[in-house]
Amino acid sequence: MHHVRLVCLVTLAALLLGGCGASDSDLLAVDVRGVVVDPETQSPILFLVDPESEKGLPVWIGLSEARAISLGLKDVTPPRPLTHDLMKRMLDLLDARVERVVISDLKENTYYATLDLRAGRKTWEVDSRPSDAVAIALKFGAPLFLSRALVEKGVLVDLGSSSAKLPAERFYGFVTGELSADVARYFGFEKETGVIVTEITRDGPAERAGLLKGDILVRLDRRSVEGLEDVQSALGKKDASDAMRVDVYRKGKVLSLKIRP
Repeated sequence: MHHVRLVCLVTLAALLLGGCGASDSDLLAVDVRGVVVDPETQSPILFLVDPESEKGLPVWIGLSEARAISLGLKDVTPPRPLTHDLMKRMLDLLDARVERVVISDLKENTYYATLDLRAGRKTWEVDSRPSDAVAIALKFGAPLFLSRALVEKGVLVDLGSSSAKLPAERFYGFVTGELSADVARYFGFEKETGVIVTEITRDGPAERAGLLKGDILVRLDRRSVEGLEDVQSALGKKDASDAMRVDVYRKGKVLSLKIRP
């Protein structure tokens, strides 16, 4: 009887101290590399990357989730709370926090994820779509993981290969995202349509030309940009050696830059 009680106490302590998810040895830590747009489907793709191997997991997500993740990466707070801001505020009021996010499985082309929550000594493992889980994790600064079981299914791609990179990344070194009305107002940009620059490749052509994250791209090669479709259409017509003129809105002014691959 004493042995049974001891086993029960040890098990309870493990649950209280270690949470209810998988152990760290069963997980692979990943970073959010960014959100890009699939030029064929025009759907946003979230890239979660193993920083050691530079292999990543591409996850196709919705526009609203892509917008929330892009804002989270830039640490931009919209004037009015979006869905994931509201969820964080509610968890804060309940004195709960997100300890980690685990993308755990792939079934019938659908990824599954869990949010590990803690409030005091209580823990919960909450089922979630990966896109929502990542957006909320960014709000809390919580770590992200892939389960080893998922990795063993061969879901990671080599981001160093040309097939893993989209045109803007491969040739010009920048990534754009949809420009919502809230983000446009936040930057004081209300007159023209465009897209927002969400990622810049370090030491890449765009960075050397002076393009910055948060710039609003309004024209490509003197043609107006109304959305991501215009960007992908323009990039699809260019060769890897072609220079490209971009007009961007930044701090109340429109600047012209020339990007040479």
